[in-house]
Amino acid sequence: MLNKFAAGMVIVLAAVLTVLAGWGLIYLPDRMAEEARRTIANLQEVLARDAPSLTLAHGDISANPFTARVTVADVSLARAGGEALRAKALGFSIDPFSRKLSAIDATLLRLDRPQAQLRIDQMNFEGVSPETLSLLDRAARGEASTEDVIRDLRIPRLIFSGINVTAPRDGEANLRRIAVEEIEKGRIGRFYLEGFNLYKRGGRNPGEFALDRMAFGGLDLSEFLPAVMQANFWPQLTKPVIKSFSFEGFRVMTDEGNFSMRRGALEAAYAKNDAGRPYARNAHFVIDDLVIKPVRGNPQFRDFLEKTGMSQLKASVKVVTASDHHARTMAMEEMSFRMPDLADFNFAITLGKMPKLMYELTARPEDTFAFMAAMGDATINSGSFSITNTNLVQVALAQASERQGIDAKAVISAFIAQARTQADRQGQRFYHAMIDEVEKFLRDPKSLVVSVKPAAPVPAQVFMGGNRVQDPAWLIRTLGLKVEANR
Repeated sequence: MLNKFAAGMVIVLAAVLTVLAGWGLIYLPDRMAEEARRTIANLQEVLARDAPSLTLAHGDISANPFTARVTVADVSLARAGGEALRAKALGFSIDPFSRKLSAIDATLLRLDRPQAQLRIDQMNFEGVSPETLSLLDRAARGEASTEDVIRDLRIPRLIFSGINVTAPRDGEANLRRIAVEEIEKGRIGRFYLEGFNLYKRGGRNPGEFALDRMAFGGLDLSEFLPAVMQANFWPQLTKPVIKSFSFEGFRVMTDEGNFSMRRGALEAAYAKNDAGRPYARNAHFVIDDLVIKPVRGNPQFRDFLEKTGMSQLKASVKVVTASDHHARTMAMEEMSFRMPDLADFNFAITLGKMPKLMYELTARPEDTFAFMAAMGDATINSGSFSITNTNLVQVALAQASERQGIDAKAVISAFIAQARTQADRQGQRFYHAMIDEVEKFLRDPKSLVVSVKPAAPVPAQVFMGGNRVQDPAWLIRTLGLKVEANR
């Protein structure tokens, strides 16, 4: 048993030594260093021919055959005016099997300009391929377009750590880490940054901006960039440009006040239209713990908070949408804005017979008029608006009472009396039921719901003119408008 084990270990050791010996023969330090020198010399020739104002210089070149790595010290790319990009060291890793470049890293990158200085402690570019280097080289020479780069660029992982930008007169920015992963076929698989701080010292509105973490996934550059880069930007709201987005610890601190959001997130799911292209089927967006706190400025805001008995304004936001290309419906299933100490607002609406152009992702600026005409056939199927947790209403009534110098109950009575008189004067007695609900809510503000539930979907074109749209009674009956208080 022991002999078999020892024999096995000898075989394994022999195999390892054979591989290391092979590496040593293939990647002898002198040969590796000479290859690096030849590559840099070729690059210097290209710069001399195509960019004579740039000068590439470097220090010692060393190679380690066991790690298949070449290190070039004290690299600089200088412009004639004295501006230079410097690196303490550049490292090139070589795949021992394909013998091709597999990764690039840099230590202590610096760019010094009169207006600002940039420092990057570490850069790592993993998964380098000859195809990627060739594409970037063709782009630098003008032989590959932006669309070519977006479509063909492949980067498994690119990381920058310890970034600092200092502008002596303006301020400073720091970023602990930023990374891009799985770039392929025009799509960014994952992007994230951590520990971002921006300090603005002088000039107008000095302050600090901070973001603990941000990440997104599934960003389709082939769809997104062409849309935002065209002169007449046409927002295609259902375009599948991103699958997820999130952030944590967002803060803005100025002399006017402090603004922060603990967390935000977007998740989107996609289906396919008749042309086989994806569109946003569902989307879910939230912001938690949005806080606004006054500091020294903005006396009106401070006065408002004092009257509500609060030291800061807190809120949260939630939006949930759904679309169906085949049924041609779009719905805002929930859009809520919640302020724990003031009020909660909720809005929802469902639309039908939406233009197919909304889903087919082919909209152009010249399609605007056709799209707007098609929107005339879109229908309102249902909708609602509600307010609960109504301290905000009580604060508003108290402020109205203070301005007019009368009791809050008297303010309500005067408002309701005026509304009833106006309804009677215009012969719109059907308003009285709604006014009764509003009065009930104002005298005891618990909840108010305004809903639209038509017996049949109402085309949007009924609001685009004609005598009937000027008849409130007809509109209320057609839309099934209802007001309910404290139910």
